[in-house]
Amino acid sequence: MLYQLRPLGQTQQAQLIEITRGKTAQNTTQQIIYKIIIFFLIHKNVTLGTKEAFKNVIFY
Repeated sequence: MLYQLRPLGQTQQAQLIEITRGKTAQNTTQQIIYKIIIFFLIHKNVTLGTKEAFKNVIFY
């Protein structure tokens, strides 16, 4: 499988900033949950790519 590593578009970044600022999340627990989700969304592509790379290195 090939994973595409690409930067976020400006509209996506704006949406993520809106969420982290708390316009959609009222209380802090919701904000924390949103931040965790955002963290995984941003780093998903990168981690999947590096996992594959490490698999190739370890199991050559």
